[in-house]
Amino acid sequence: MGRNPRLAQGRTVRFALYAIPLCRETDREAEDVVDTMAANIDPVRVVRRRDRVSGARGMWQESPDVLTTLDSNEGFASRLIGSPATIEQRMLEFHNLGIDMFHLTLNDDRFVAEVLPRIQAHR
Repeated sequence: MGRNPRLAQGRTVRFALYAIPLCRETDREAEDVVDTMAANIDPVRVVRRRDRVSGARGMWQESPDVLTTLDSNEGFASRLIGSPATIEQRMLEFHNLGIDMFHLTLNDDRFVAEVLPRIQAHR
């Protein structure tokens, strides 16, 4: 087997995950918000997106998961959706799977106030 160029360069491979957290007091409240968002998706937008990414593989390939249609970068598909404890647990599970970094949209005040400090405490 040949030499690994990553190791030869002294580089470390790291993995990041893009996500849009949706944090509410309870999982049910968060799921209700997502259900409302999904019910209000513009079907024309979905068709345009499907046409734009037709033939894509990996990210942006067609998916039956409605969460992939809620934003252009599929940030809700990571499922950081629920109560602070649920989201914290999911982020820790991702970390245990090898995710080193999270690229987060920080529009959710409850997530910023309640979950981020808990996650930072794990460092």
